Amino acid sequence: MTDKGDLIDGKDPEIISLPEIWYVDDLQSNLDSFKRAHGAAWNVKTFLHPQEVLDKLENRKPAALFVDLFFYDTPKQSEDIESKVTMKAKELKATASEIDAVNDKYLSGLRLINDICDLFEKKFPIYAYTSKGPYLLEGPALHALAKTDIPIVYKGRYSRETERLIVTRDIKEYKKRNSLKAKIARRLWRAIIVGGILSWAIGRLLEYFISRVT
Repeated sequence: MTDKGDLIDGKDPEIISLPEIWYVDDLQSNLDSFKRAHGAAWNVKTFLHPQEVLDKLENRKPAALFVDLFFYDTPKQSEDIESKVTMKAKELKATASEIDAVNDKYLSGLRLINDICDLFEKKFPIYAYTSKGPYLLEGPALHALAKTDIPIVYKGRYSRETERLIVTRDIKEYKKRNSLKAKIARRLWRAIIVGGILSWAIGRLLEYFISRVT
């Protein structure tokens, strides 16, 4: 427990040192659950309305921002929809389990993604392209996908034009990142840093020897 004398401007210094993470959601229960889950690792700030976030951003920026996508007219409407969607998701997972659709042996796509990331260091865009993933992935499989840092593109959710836009944008970004010009710039920057460190070390050695001689 932090002593009152250790507070900085009325705040616990341990909280100040944590990354400030914002989360906006129209359900207070979701905000409370998020804070309970991550409050020990992050300094969590919660918001019920998107406008609150925009107002806060005028004077302060978070380390990261989580945004719920759906904001309904009333808390009751939000709770009703959340409850029904959660119930249907549980039913879908139960059905998937009954028909053996979630067995890890079928996750060849996830294993392929892991192999490519290990062998080729993500030299080109990779997407988890799935229709069932959001409903069936959980536990170790979901954790493994998150570790790859691969974006999920949902089958049938986007128009073909939007899919092409996403891929075209990412291809350009990867080509730029892996271009000869970018590689030369990165190597030059490393050389400058290493050269600076060596120059500093040599300078200190010379100072030391000169001081010994004099």
